[in-house]
Amino acid sequence: MATTTYSAFLTKLGGNNPETYIGLKGEIFWNPDTGGLRLSDGVTPGGNEVTLSGNISNALTLTNDETITGAEFEAFTNQRIIKKGAGASVTTTVNLFQPAAINVGSEWTIGNASAFPLIIDTGTQNVHALNGNSAFAVENNFEVLSGGIVDIVCIDDNAAGGTSTTPNYIIYGSGLVKLDP
Repeated sequence: MATTTYSAFLTKLGGNNPETYIGLKGEIFWNPDTGGLRLSDGVTPGGNEVTLSGNISNALTLTNDETITGAEFEAFTNQRIIKKGAGASVTTTVNLFQPAAINVGSEWTIGNASAFPLIIDTGTQNVHALNGNSAFAVENNFEVLSGGIVDIVCIDDNAAGGTSTTPNYIIYGSGLVKLDP
């Protein structure tokens, strides 16, 4: 029985072809065009396919040009939204909603395992964002880049989306880019 627990750390591996990438034994990686997770054994080009069951069943998997409404987003509270690869250039938009007191403390994990845009539309919500380089509370939209994974946490239920000093949401993670208004 294993006595050590490991956590995956996300990093973009540049120009490596995921079909021929070998990696270090135990490393998890994926092909952003297909969304398939792979586990390196340190020898096999392209790694070994990771099949998931049960534990990730509470996930919304997106493949097409889709818009997730605020109500749909709210319905996936404390769950995952994963954009996986698709055959054509597609943009996915996830809309935030005006939270109520019951939403405070709720969180969502959004991963972009595709090569295509995943936009977080904040609407009228002020969001405190941390991207590893800066912190800002704004009413801007954000993009989760290919290979990025972010967490969104509802921290308040201020009317009219809050303000830059009292935002309703915090977003943090890798591959997070603030879009110009």
